[in-house]
Amino acid sequence: MQCVKEPHRAQYGGGIIVNPGFDHNIKAWTVFGNGTIEERISNDGNRFIVARNRTRALDGFSQKVHLKKGLIYIFSAWLQLSEGSEIVSVVFKTNGSESVHGGHVIANHGCWSLLKGGILANFSTPAEILFETENPTVELWADNVSLQPFTRKQWRTHQDDSVERVS
Repeated sequence: MQCVKEPHRAQYGGGIIVNPGFDHNIKAWTVFGNGTIEERISNDGNRFIVARNRTRALDGFSQKVHLKKGLIYIFSAWLQLSEGSEIVSVVFKTNGSESVHGGHVIANHGCWSLLKGGILANFSTPAEILFETENPTVELWADNVSLQPFTRKQWRTHQDDSVERVS
């Protein structure tokens, strides 16, 4: 998918993400590592979160979720950078300090790119959703974040329904 001027709505209404479209400022989002986070509003009135003054690859905004063993989690977020272009990854960090990459996208300045991915939870655990960039000096912008859990049966049905709609 190419870059778009304004991000599309959060998939699945955001799923288990609290405040996925930043309609309530940055409520439920916290700083991970160094840097600051803030809400910004585009000229068209769209609200989004910004991480700036970062010093390390994983510094930025995060949200804690609880993963349940055996569930498939589908993730998406619209991302943009303050300058340039680079790969942005979503990382799920558990209390045991294990980090699992759940997808990546090449994000750019001037338009929104959709990161889509997901993970399979091998055990039940709290996890932090983080975003990783190689260059921490760029501001990272995000909007309409979604994390939707599925059982294997639900996921199979969802895939079958999607195939039928395309056919």
